[in-house]
Amino acid sequence: MKPALIALLVAFGVSSVSSVPSVALVAAAPLSERWRAEGAPAGVEGQKPDRAKPPAIGPAPSLKLPAIQKQKLSNGLGVWIVEHHEVPLAQVNLIVRSGSAADPIGRFGVGSLTAAMLDEGAGSRSSLDLADALEFLGANLTTTSSFDYSAVRLSVPVAKLGDALPLMADVSLRPTFPASELDRLRKERLTNLLQARDNPGALIQLAFPRVVYGPTHRYGTTANGLPPGTCKRLPRSGRREHWDASLEV
Repeated sequence: MKPALIALLVAFGVSSVSSVPSVALVAAAPLSERWRAEGAPAGVEGQKPDRAKPPAIGPAPSLKLPAIQKQKLSNGLGVWIVEHHEVPLAQVNLIVRSGSAADPIGRFGVGSLTAAMLDEGAGSRSSLDLADALEFLGANLTTTSSFDYSAVRLSVPVAKLGDALPLMADVSLRPTFPASELDRLRKERLTNLLQARDNPGALIQLAFPRVVYGPTHRYGTTANGLPPGTCKRLPRSGRREHWDASLEV
């Protein structure tokens, strides 16, 4: 089947050629065949594109940024609101201005692992209970960390925002850091670090920052930590202390 006919079938929303009107099939024929049968428009056949100079540049599109409403809570936390009403969804981002760059020497990777542990159990819910509660609301909650910040992000239908915010609050303020989940994530990261030794691309990503920044600068080591022994040096209580200190920055 020719591409022109495939596109036509999609447009008509049919599943077989026999159900397409005959007039549509004629319209789907390539232009070259139609011109040979009906005659090409005057001045079109034999016309060559002009590649002597590039086409003229059109006007730059206008950039219209939405207004940012800036407010502050009684505890000093800044709240920035941007309104979009195209879809009934709310996106809530909690940004903590502390990331892997704040990892202490000898414990590189604690910030990244701490952020990954936030949604593995919070408040009175286990990781599975938390996942079930979010799925019931049609919400998506993620925790991330970079060198310069950590974040808890919530995407939820507007109608369920009131039910989802307490879950986000538990993850942000009351993570439980269960030992079983911590052990699972630690083993996963240790495995990834070991597998990276057999991957040339991964080795380059590990080696280049070390050459640029040196072994003692935080930017010289991957956010997950290196060598693998660093993942084992901080107990479960250390994750809680690290996260609490990050919230106070």
